[in-house]
Amino acid sequence: MADYSDFITGHKNQFLIYMAEYERLRTHAFEVSQGLGYIAIILKINLIFAEIVQ
Repeated sequence: MADYSDFITGHKNQFLIYMAEYERLRTHAFEVSQGLGYIAIILKINLIFAEIVQ
């Protein structure tokens, strides 16, 4: 029975590690997408200014 509970505990720990990693990747992906949004806005502003200058 002890072996079985160790097995469950090991899997529970592995699951928690996976969840933490998933959460970290998710927040990182959100930061990246926000950064890309800012870049897109800057490029759009540059295009507008380029049209005004011409």
